Amino acid sequence: MSSSKQSGLRDVLRRLDKAARALTPVVLDQGRDQAKLGSYLDRIESDAAGQWLWLAPIAADGIAPLRLLPPSGIRVCSTVPGEPWALCARRIEPAGDRAARVLIDERARLVDLPARDLARVDGPGREPLVLVVPTATDDRDLHVFPVIGLSASHGMIESTVPLVPGTRYDPVELLGDGRILRRAAATVLEAIPWRSAQGARLFRCRLALSEAHAEESGRAHDLVSQPQRIKRCLDLAAMMSRPAWLEAGGSARLQVKITAATKDCLRLTLGEEAPGDIAPHVTVGFELFGASYELDVRLLAREAAHIDVSLPLLLRRRRWRREKRAEDHIREKLTVSFRNPATGAITVRKIRDLSFGGLCFEADARTDVLWKRLPMEQVSVMWNAETVHLGDMEVRALERRAGGLVLAHAAGRGDAARDETGLINLLAAVRNPEVRMHDGSDFRAMLDIYRRAGLVADFMLRNLEPVAPIAATNWRRLHDRKADVAFTLVYPAVGTPQVTFSGVRAWNFAWLSQHFGATSTQLGHGSGAVHVAYVDHVLPRSDAHHFVFFMKEDSLAMGSFQGHFLEVAGTPEAVSRVRLNYWVGKASGTDGRPLSCKPRSLRRGEEKLIARAAERLLGTAPARALSMVEGGLSLSDTRARFRKAGLERSRKVHVLGSGGVAALALLEERTSPGVNLTLMLNAWWILPVVSEAAEGGDVMTAAAQAILCSAGSGDDRFVITVDGTNVGALEAAGFERLADVWLYVMNRSGIYRYCEYIADRYGNVGARSVGRKTVRTLLEAG
Repeated sequence: MSSSKQSGLRDVLRRLDKAARALTPVVLDQGRDQAKLGSYLDRIESDAAGQWLWLAPIAADGIAPLRLLPPSGIRVCSTVPGEPWALCARRIEPAGDRAARVLIDERARLVDLPARDLARVDGPGREPLVLVVPTATDDRDLHVFPVIGLSASHGMIESTVPLVPGTRYDPVELLGDGRILRRAAATVLEAIPWRSAQGARLFRCRLALSEAHAEESGRAHDLVSQPQRIKRCLDLAAMMSRPAWLEAGGSARLQVKITAATKDCLRLTLGEEAPGDIAPHVTVGFELFGASYELDVRLLAREAAHIDVSLPLLLRRRRWRREKRAEDHIREKLTVSFRNPATGAITVRKIRDLSFGGLCFEADARTDVLWKRLPMEQVSVMWNAETVHLGDMEVRALERRAGGLVLAHAAGRGDAARDETGLINLLAAVRNPEVRMHDGSDFRAMLDIYRRAGLVADFMLRNLEPVAPIAATNWRRLHDRKADVAFTLVYPAVGTPQVTFSGVRAWNFAWLSQHFGATSTQLGHGSGAVHVAYVDHVLPRSDAHHFVFFMKEDSLAMGSFQGHFLEVAGTPEAVSRVRLNYWVGKASGTDGRPLSCKPRSLRRGEEKLIARAAERLLGTAPARALSMVEGGLSLSDTRARFRKAGLERSRKVHVLGSGGVAALALLEERTSPGVNLTLMLNAWWILPVVSEAAEGGDVMTAAAQAILCSAGSGDDRFVITVDGTNVGALEAAGFERLADVWLYVMNRSGIYRYCEYIADRYGNVGARSVGRKTVRTLLEAG
């Protein structure tokens, strides 16, 4: 080999070695007809054949045979924003199921790629973005996809089903934190087969974005024509007694409820304003899971306050009102107060319906001076003894009814003075009257419920009993409304709680679902009520980028529930599931033997390295949800919130290694007693950084000893490891495996799907419960 080639090879190896030490994320491009594989640079090794660049983890079964690769070879491309380069090489081979290696010889080239011509956002921005597509595919009702790349003219989404190139969707919605950022038309340019570093099979669909024209042409809806989907939609509406409206022969809208759906007809219950006669052809509209449906049907029969109409052949579906409305049980209970700038007076009126984005209130044409676009100042909503401030709003539409009644529709103006948390809690309470929010009193009584629900294990009691008085105090602080770091929901709203569900803002942008239990297996309706209420409390929050929960692998009931969700809706681009091992060891003093390496604090520049190590071990979504990202490892925002409540929630990062190389990271989680009974928020995470050093045993032995000798309350020390980590040193140090645990993480796309899933699932449970009660009533009647 000539000296120039040797110099060129040394330069390539030097740059690749630096990138491998930083665990640079990459994508393996195997040519036009092969799937692209995500991975991370791991290390460079030498053998008799030459120098090898290792990639790990990677879906090694997705590596194409040499005969199917393009003549130019493969490309390993950096996916780090601002560092566009590609390694061109001729040979790649699997090295087990989770790794591969690329031969670096004199023909290998490292090419710097040109910067993009147009500005583009890759990965997460300030808030997670999702794209809502009216109908994703012909046989699939899921329509919310995570956005992984975005510019003014193009977008990239992930899906497990490829969108057909050339297909145009008009319109689509780009959603951010509880609001629509853009409505556009989207044309599918290509669907790229993709395998994540953890092995998930996906498609990355590239879309061209342009102005939407559906609203202008009157096509701002999609049609539901499949008989099974129509039946399912109407069945759910009847199960949930959905409020609806009815128009007949150009007359004013009537308020009705959908109360039954049979194989022959749809039954509607009329309200107090029922007219004497109804035209033979009517239009019915209702909302379900954030979508508006309309159907044209014929009147079949009427009996007192009930009418039967024919079943529709088509449903028109609109999705413009993304926020669920609170309509039931609010008349005479909710009022809105605002200053009318036209009159200068403070006006108080009854609310007809309320959502996170706006409200509808009753006005009187004879006394109220209102017009479209009128500003409403100092808006507040009052319910019972609570007042929620909404800042300034604006009248968007006026709907005139008989007798001088005017229905005024108003929307927010993005005022910073709006009490978003108060509005979220109010809406959740109004929508879920069977559920109440626990006030933090009587910790012992709640603990007794957890015992009867089977949520409390021996090790939890062992660690809780010595600090029970402190835990009770912390429990009260945790549930202070002003703290806004946690809440617990109980069912029923009156009397002794039988079902509980808690949420804790345990990380910077993720809420932990915990302590979900029922004192009886017969409480399906109550479990559904608190589950739905929980989503209503968390989904609209701007700090709820992810839902997180831990579940024991052998949990039968929740395992079945979540397993079914993964089957029908929990696809890899929306939901991640990672297997963890949970350990306990007895605290001990040092035995005098020196450790091969001692834990040290994080050095400058190492936070990015630890974050990438977490991402490649857990996956992108879990690492982001657990704040194991650059700038988030210290939980500074979460720590400050808990501190205001007089509580602790913190994390310390320790590094082990030799020669200045970070081989392993220890993340020490700390939380005040009583916040998390499972103590997983008081555990140490062990994250291997350099695979060969971590597998050597010395570093893991030092980590085990450091944890056992650490300061802390109680005698137990808890450890979390990722499944597949070399844990021999933990077992040798006396650690006992408590459980194998699934870590579930849902991003915004997954949360929207989960919301629909639980409403569907518990709606069916409710229908079965009603059916059983009806059968019992008939039997008792003779």
